[in-house]
Amino acid sequence: MRDPFGNETAVSKAYLWVLQDPNRQTYSEQRLLQRFVMAVFYFSTIGDEWFHQGGGTATIATEAKDGSGGSPPQGNSTGGRPPRGNSTGGRLGGNSNNSGQGGGSTGGRPPGGNSNNGGQGGGRMLCTRQTMQNVPRVLQQGTSSQPGITWINITSERWLSYSNSSSECDWYSTGAIRGHVACRGNYILTFLGVVQNNLQGSLPGELGFLSSLEHLEVARNSIGGKIPTEIFALPNLRVLTLYQNQLQGTIPSQIGFLSNTIENLALLDNALTGTVPQELFMLSNLRQLRLSTTRLMGSLPSDIGSRLPRLNQLDLTRSPFGGTLPSSIGLLTAITQLGFHNTEVSGTLPTELGGCANLERLNGKESNFSGTLPSELGMLTGLQAINVEGNPGLIGNIPFEFTLLNRTLQAFEIGGTSITGTIPQEMCRINHLSFDCSESLCGCDCPCPQA
Repeated sequence: MRDPFGNETAVSKAYLWVLQDPNRQTYSEQRLLQRFVMAVFYFSTIGDEWFHQGGGTATIATEAKDGSGGSPPQGNSTGGRPPRGNSTGGRLGGNSNNSGQGGGSTGGRPPGGNSNNGGQGGGRMLCTRQTMQNVPRVLQQGTSSQPGITWINITSERWLSYSNSSSECDWYSTGAIRGHVACRGNYILTFLGVVQNNLQGSLPGELGFLSSLEHLEVARNSIGGKIPTEIFALPNLRVLTLYQNQLQGTIPSQIGFLSNTIENLALLDNALTGTVPQELFMLSNLRQLRLSTTRLMGSLPSDIGSRLPRLNQLDLTRSPFGGTLPSSIGLLTAITQLGFHNTEVSGTLPTELGGCANLERLNGKESNFSGTLPSELGMLTGLQAINVEGNPGLIGNIPFEFTLLNRTLQAFEIGGTSITGTIPQEMCRINHLSFDCSESLCGCDCPCPQA
């Protein structure tokens, strides 16, 4: 199969790879389809250009919580992009030591390149069970020691390997660093994650055939094109993180098909445009919704509190999102973070925000809010940060109830507003206290004018 210009397509390359698999007759139909889809994914995202394709031990850099760092661990490591060399396991579509017509292949290479297994054979992914708050970063070999970086080795099988001693469940995945196992019993793929690995091209619609997939994570790459609608037909998908890519187009209305399963949707830092479909706000199990740094427009539905009752993170920062904050936002009792920084959201901060019992961070910086700060925010005993800088429409005094937050509040930023009065003495201990010192707003280190 070729495109109109006579070039081989990702599907045709994947079909050839499956056809020449010496073990294909031992696989069930489900396994054959699964391996075919993963091959299409590899070719669609220009797998030959990935920093690391598996085979041997990869050196993965993660940001250490304690700020400590170190040099890459010594040992058998291909680091970053695997070395080029002669194939020992059958180069498809070219000269090789194994034509692919029988057994004995130890590291089959997709069409168009040589293979090197790094001498590790059928090594399985190491599930380190380490909790990392930040997405791991794959760095090329030779990176010098950096502060705040922890280095971890992950042993994995090479993508598109024909190895008899391992399966597609062992192919390289950055999810292993956080304890994710790719498959459950009978080689059923549930997790597919290749983060910050120089994936290019586009996501193939064939991913929709992975009916058991629960977690799809291909963030921090250079993937373009549109989000294939077939992804939204996956009946078990719980996590979809595609952030920091070059995705274009709109969010398809078919996203509503995930209403009973999806929990984490992260599409931030892409070139997405258009209006957010109302079907997105029908995802009743959604816990995290991150759409920041896009060109997506729209407004929050008036009944968002009843539509998304489990939501704990909403981030719309740096987007042209508009409208007002509906009073039903107070029904989001699980919400911990609300982000509206640099949006077109306007109107007042509703008093119903006091119902967000678990709210920790409220960021409405440089938006179009007006009115007064609701005193009800002072009743949120876990509130750590309030940032409403750059909203000149905000007026009035700081509510007395905010003094109740003096044990938890770490940041209170109200510069560039029209708030007046005196900063309560109880709030002067806040680490990040920012306001415009003037005759109309004073206190703490800002002397008030003499009466």
